[in-house]
Amino acid sequence: MKTTIQLLSVVLLTAINSFGQGSSEIQENINLIKQNFTSSQASIKKYSWIETTTTFLNGEQKSVAQNQCYYDVSGNLVKVPTGATTQAKTPGGIRGRIAANKKEDIEAYIEKAKTQIKAYIPPQPSKLQEIYASGRVEIKVLDPGKKFELDFFDYIKTDDLLAIQVDFVNKALMEYNINTYMDSPSDAVSLDVTFQNLPDGTLYSGHITFNAPSKKLKIVMVNSGYRLGTGQ
Repeated sequence: MKTTIQLLSVVLLTAINSFGQGSSEIQENINLIKQNFTSSQASIKKYSWIETTTTFLNGEQKSVAQNQCYYDVSGNLVKVPTGATTQAKTPGGIRGRIAANKKEDIEAYIEKAKTQIKAYIPPQPSKLQEIYASGRVEIKVLDPGKKFELDFFDYIKTDDLLAIQVDFVNKALMEYNINTYMDSPSDAVSLDVTFQNLPDGTLYSGHITFNAPSKKLKIVMVNSGYRLGTGQ
């Protein structure tokens, strides 16, 4: 009996120690995430860049829009079309009217999706900490002691997921992924963001892909050509 009790004590102590280490590891990674987002949100305002957005429907490229982006003196993001925008040709007659109506529906859907996705971009440090405090964070080891993924459950909606991959050695973020839905779970959408760093360490979203399978819609956004100043 004494041996059994001792064995249970060892198992319990090991579990407690493991939990403590895991919790510490999660908090350290969250602190790194918060620091990266907070500092980069401030420093990115010194730059201008080119945003190129390509829209695909049913696997076919439908449009390309390009904007020069910068923050004004009030801290508001400004987007100015560069002129390098193309649209797919619309057929005439009845087919043209059907295509035009479908285009309007898709454009309305895209605007609605943008509104929802804005709540996730960028992830808010206070929200991440709140989810961690409520016990809705899991950590996955991608490379022991070096790279991790933190999964934040129910970030905005029930059963949605925000996953952030962290390079802990280099104190940098690699990418984050959002799996959520529009009005119902049957209309699932995802957003995949790959991070890149400027020479001064400023973090930015280099490549963003939005997918809406139910609409056979994909939008790819690439940010490039970063320069100090507005570029005007």
